[in-house]
Amino acid sequence: MPAKIIIEGGEAMPPFSIQEEIFRIGSSAQCKLRLPRPDLAGHIASVEWRDGKYLLYNRSKQVLRLQGKPIEPGKWEPWLPGTRLDLGGGLTLLLEVSGDPAPTSERKQIDVKDVIPDVEDDPGKKTASSTGAGKNLWQVGVLIGCVVLAALSFVFAPQDTPSGQTVNKPTGGITLEQLIDELRQQEQDGPDSLANLLERARMAERRGFSAEAAGLYRRVLLILRQRYGDELQQASQPEQHAEKLARRKLRSK
Repeated sequence: MPAKIIIEGGEAMPPFSIQEEIFRIGSSAQCKLRLPRPDLAGHIASVEWRDGKYLLYNRSKQVLRLQGKPIEPGKWEPWLPGTRLDLGGGLTLLLEVSGDPAPTSERKQIDVKDVIPDVEDDPGKKTASSTGAGKNLWQVGVLIGCVVLAALSFVFAPQDTPSGQTVNKPTGGITLEQLIDELRQQEQDGPDSLANLLERARMAERRGFSAEAAGLYRRVLLILRQRYGDELQQASQPEQHAEKLARRKLRSK
């Protein structure tokens, strides 16, 4: 049985089966779990499945209480099975798990063009109708170009200062190291945390693996789009800085 959320109090609603790894809770029609009450915020919280457990992010301007424990705006707590999220006015959400707690469907995929409209398609796709000889010449040219780009990426990669911070300042007047530290302070560390993705992207760039770095930057944008949709202004300052950095890096590739 999949994990589900039981809505207790207020208008009778059927249990909400968790199917996606990231979804939003609130009164807005854009929320996956919509609670049709005018006194509730449009976006109350985001829930994310990561490293075998659910994390609850407070996206409202009010303090939420998870099994009596306060969650300040912008903060998060693990949402354990059998615990209740108190939304006030007698309305609570109970996380119920029986068997495998993982969402029932794979992570929702968003077209890169929906996230970064100005990223061009892979130019290799446009050569599908080329002749055999033309393909070979094109492949040799691409191979040489990749070698040159890899060498240039290694030569011009940001170098660490003695303090461990990068010379380049990605956005907001802070270094990449500072941005990663700020992200680590506000989210749980893990393979899919924004701090981890940016760290891996930086290492990939230094090794000259531009395609791997681009994939990681796209992952950053995908996670932020899934968390906030078109309401990125609700994201924290570090998250907004991460979004701007990822976009700029992808435009430069």
